[in-house]
Amino acid sequence: MSSEMRRTLLGLVSGFLSLALIFAWIYSPVDELPSVATPPTLPPRLVDVTGRPGPEDARIIVLGASLTAGYPYAPELDGSYARLLGVGLRSLHSDKSILVEAWAKPALDSVRLVEMAERALELEPTLLVVTLGSNEFANRVFSGQILVPANPFHRMAEKLSRSRVFLDDLARRLERDSGGSRAREQQALEKGILEKIVETAPGKPGLTGLPISHDDQDLLLGRLRESMIRIDELCKEKGTPLVFCVANYCRGGFWPWGISEGGRDPVVDALVVGYRQGHREGLLDRVEKALRTRPRRADLHFLEGRLLQEAGHHAKARVAFDAARDLDGVPMHLTGEVQRTLLATAQELSREILILDTPLEALGEGGIPSRSYYLDYGHLEESGHAVVALWLAQKLREGGYLPSWEARQTGSWKETFQKAVRRYQVTQVEAQSRRQARARMASANGAFSMLFGNYRDALPYLVSAFEGCLPAAEVEIAIRLSLCILRLSGRDKELKGRPPAEGEQEFIRLYQAYQKARKEGNLRELVERLRQGAKLGATTNH
Repeated sequence: MSSEMRRTLLGLVSGFLSLALIFAWIYSPVDELPSVATPPTLPPRLVDVTGRPGPEDARIIVLGASLTAGYPYAPELDGSYARLLGVGLRSLHSDKSILVEAWAKPALDSVRLVEMAERALELEPTLLVVTLGSNEFANRVFSGQILVPANPFHRMAEKLSRSRVFLDDLARRLERDSGGSRAREQQALEKGILEKIVETAPGKPGLTGLPISHDDQDLLLGRLRESMIRIDELCKEKGTPLVFCVANYCRGGFWPWGISEGGRDPVVDALVVGYRQGHREGLLDRVEKALRTRPRRADLHFLEGRLLQEAGHHAKARVAFDAARDLDGVPMHLTGEVQRTLLATAQELSREILILDTPLEALGEGGIPSRSYYLDYGHLEESGHAVVALWLAQKLREGGYLPSWEARQTGSWKETFQKAVRRYQVTQVEAQSRRQARARMASANGAFSMLFGNYRDALPYLVSAFEGCLPAAEVEIAIRLSLCILRLSGRDKELKGRPPAEGEQEFIRLYQAYQKARKEGNLRELVERLRQGAKLGATTNH
């Protein structure tokens, strides 16, 4: 090989490596994650907002995800603590111009909230409130895309191939004017998520890349911090006051999402099922013994917390519940590390941050909030939204974020606020959505638990969903309930070799049995016997 050709090859190689190193430094693998959700359009109440608010006006915009959207209450946003905050404030100061509006959508993460903050600040709010923390790992969970490979060779290859992120980003920019690739990513991801349930089984998730590694979580926590810093910068540029909020997480309320380390374990399953059947004698001792050989079982820590709580050992119960939360292999919720990142970043930025669980924990026993205020781990029941709205009003008044209005009402301002909020909930939030909220949430949680391979904990969710669902949703829930029961009992193998018509007939018989048992008030007993492997004829003659 001639010296000239050698120099040329060395130049090409060194040029390639230089570019690869530049891209590795500029881009991060999180930039490629498909989004479960894209920012929603501006709410109708904000569309026509123009001009600068006066010195006695309040124009507060609250950004967030499903909690802030008031999910699953309808109409959209009407059940939210943010909307209730405005209702309560106007009841105290009816002569003032007060606009408090939520701008939110389920599954949004901090990166999407940055995009929304830019638009929200154009409306010149007197205060921007941003609620964070509940979806920071959601895109990673549902994409199944491992961000930081465990193998050092694969890790280096991933770094050196990050020019792909630049090319993908360029393609997105070119497509943005014609509908945008983000929207298509969201549609494709949403379509695929629940379809994957049929591929799952007890202990076998329908998603790859679970559990999420500490490296991946650390990478996403860094992105959360950067998002907070960017929102802070945007507010400083506009001179707009900013308050961060930590999204709700019901400590001790709901079982971990994912299959714990070690997969299915008959010893753990027996302890959990025994607890649900009401067995308590010697159970705490057996759970603590099992934990000695299974220290990273999230579900065992959670069960220990429940038993400690029942025994009145609230401080120890909180420790157990926090361990369960942070060992969950599917961190779909707020975790201890997420909360610590939020609090530390807010302190670094000298921004106030409010933990929305604070008033609910204060009302609970031993700092553990009552499950009655929550629909699930991170979504509030209407009474929970009302408590948070009242507490936020108080904190914003104390922090000087509201104009110094003179109160015109007589008596307790809190009482006036609460009456207005309750009246609004009864008259403005759809009665059907209020009746169906728990069943809808149970249905969603049952589906996701199955998706994560956690059939044991999906079953009680699906039973609750069928007990309270509307007729229009019955068939879909019954299909999932039947699939869950058949796979837990092992009867799905028995039905696999039969003609499709026999499978359909089996489902119809199960569906009719569920309806009859619900009417007679013994659906849970029927499902338990089926879970244990009893044939339908034997259960109906029981």
